Amino acid sequence: MSGIFDWMTAASGDTEQDLSRITTDLARYGEDVARSFLEAYSQARPLREGASDRFRLYMLLDRLWVREYARRHQAWIDEKVRFRDYARASIDLSRLLSQQHRA
Repeated sequence: MSGIFDWMTAASGDTEQDLSRITTDLARYGEDVARSFLEAYSQARPLREGASDRFRLYMLLDRLWVREYARRHQAWIDEKVRFRDYARASIDLSRLLSQQHRA
């Protein structure tokens, strides 16, 4: 997350977009781990107003990319699980940003 070049999409972009993949990965170890990361990140680089709303969109895009990659390569995707159900847990992590801004 350099602020100049977006390493997730290999293009110029919003540095907050990178938070989606990292947050999902850290949430696997517990939401407290993901929350701690987001708090530390936002102390070092304050998030802009509306970050929680943007996070939901960025998370949706990230889940689409991950799911498409996995389907294309016939990896780890359970075809019985609908995309909505697959993505929901990650998208719902936006509440961690909402909680942080209220605190």
